[in-house]
Amino acid sequence: MGVSVKESLILADCGGSNGCWCRAWKHELKRLSNRDGIGVTVSHFPPGTSKWIQSSTGYSV
Repeated sequence: MGVSVKESLILADCGGSNGCWCRAWKHELKRLSNRDGIGVTVSHFPPGTSKWIQSSTGYSV
C-alpha cells in the first residue's frame, strides 16, 4: 500500500538562518517540493523554546 502526501509541516528551532548549511537545506527542500509536488510549511519555535520542551526526535521518509 502506497502513501500519498500532499502537504508537509516542518517545525524548526530558531537558529541562524543565513549559514551555508541552512541555505543548502532550503534549496534541497524546495527542489524536493517541486519534484514531488508537495506543499511545505515551515514553522519556527520561539527563541529559547528548545530548552524547556522535552521531545523525542523522529524522522520519517
